Amino acid sequence: MAIVTETARAGITCDLQKHHLEEDCRQLLNEPNLFTDVTILVDGQRFPAHKLFLAMRSPVFAAMFSHKLKENETNEVHIEDTDPEVVQAMLEFIYTDRVSNITPLARDLLAVADKYNLVGLKTMCEEKLYETLQTDNAGEILMLAEMYGSSDFVSCVIGFVSDHFRDIVQTEAFDEVNSVEILKRLMDALAAKKRRRAHA
Repeated sequence: MAIVTETARAGITCDLQKHHLEEDCRQLLNEPNLFTDVTILVDGQRFPAHKLFLAMRSPVFAAMFSHKLKENETNEVHIEDTDPEVVQAMLEFIYTDRVSNITPLARDLLAVADKYNLVGLKTMCEEKLYETLQTDNAGEILMLAEMYGSSDFVSCVIGFVSDHFRDIVQTEAFDEVNSVEILKRLMDALAAKKRRRAHA
């Protein structure tokens, strides 16, 4: 007969509480008129939300709602540089710490996560983008990493590009890489790789 220790019981209780909290927060997200006090507007679509949730998760929203800015006075946040489905995914992360369908949205979601300083969402996008990294899209992802990614993500992508440089340099996506800093770091990585081979 298995014995459930106090530590295990506490862990089970914690998991259940976390599950209930996530479901409660998701219910708030899915109930557009339940205590909402701000509306996010994107391309004609309206997303009712709660300032408290937005501010708790994003220091950018926290600053926005802590000062006499237009968004705080009108209770409307206009976002013009992304699509409604991306904002919906961002809100899902803010409320539940999850994104149901992150893979096709990872590129655009990374930019939004960077804009609103959603560190956890940014990490999720970087991990998903790295999983999809291939020779034909490496140039595009390298530029995304340089614009919106963390330094660790940039280093990982540069490492991949240096390992497959002969194939990647011939792709159309790599032709779009025009950042002097990124190209310098890539050349340094290639030089370091050449030195390691010479001393092997």
